Amino acid sequence: MLIDGAAIAAEREKKVKLWTAEMRFYKTAPKFAAILVGNDPASELYLQRKDAQAREVDIEMVSVQMPSGASIEQVIAQIRQYNADPSVYGILVQLPFPSGSPPDQARRKILDEIDPAKDIDCLTSVNIGALTSGQPRFFPATVKAVLTAINAGMGNGAQMVDWKQVNGRWLSGKTAVVIGQSEIVGKPLAVALMNMGATVVSANEWTQELKSLTRTGDILISAAGVAGLVKSDMVKLEAMVIDVGMNRTERGVAVGDVDFAAVSNIASAITPVPGGVGPLTVISLMENVIEAVRNAQSTIANKK
Repeated sequence: MLIDGAAIAAEREKKVKLWTAEMRFYKTAPKFAAILVGNDPASELYLQRKDAQAREVDIEMVSVQMPSGASIEQVIAQIRQYNADPSVYGILVQLPFPSGSPPDQARRKILDEIDPAKDIDCLTSVNIGALTSGQPRFFPATVKAVLTAINAGMGNGAQMVDWKQVNGRWLSGKTAVVIGQSEIVGKPLAVALMNMGATVVSANEWTQELKSLTRTGDILISAAGVAGLVKSDMVKLEAMVIDVGMNRTERGVAVGDVDFAAVSNIASAITPVPGGVGPLTVISLMENVIEAVRNAQSTIANKK
């Protein structure tokens, strides 16, 4: 079964358009801000895709591109400006920062300046902690995309799911192997899967005996960013395979972490690259913007 992320995203896009139309009818304009430090071509491309998707669903995206040499204080000042702007409901800092940028401690300081209520990609310590405790304010967009892909691989198509309401029985009895341990995808994804009942194995490209671990997975997710890492002999027969990797060959061709041609012969369901998790991530971010608007409106209503 091919998990067609582009087709699923197109169906979900229709729902988001209805939500934005309703909000605008009641004089609320969904809007989020994006901050990019440096001029990394891949990051610029990702922001262009987010802007295009936002326009398609009538959400406004404002963005600022800061030079690679921008100081921590300058980046924080920009975040604080958006924090204080009531017309901005979400804030996104495009990662990764450019090479030679602040060390991890400074990076964490920058991200933690985002108002958690506007942290639509779950990058702040507050929201990461909430996710870990099973009480998420937002799911990171890519994590949400992977959960949506898994749900589709179970035969539920483009079904809309309130992932906050999914309990520990959803994946009970399933073993999920996650390759990749980044703060953006691997770590929060492993936590989310645990909270939903899966037995989770967390690994990376350097894990010893990686093959023996990946073959235990009923669900195998690769977010390592290594082209062709997952071969067919690493996959359990009829496992579901979710490829989060986005890599470029020497010829500039987009490929995932998974050897798609070989693995698709033994997997029960698989996502392609491109056209799999990528489109689902972008529409998931738009859904998080809508959620941020609703949360803000609810907070205002409760204060009255």
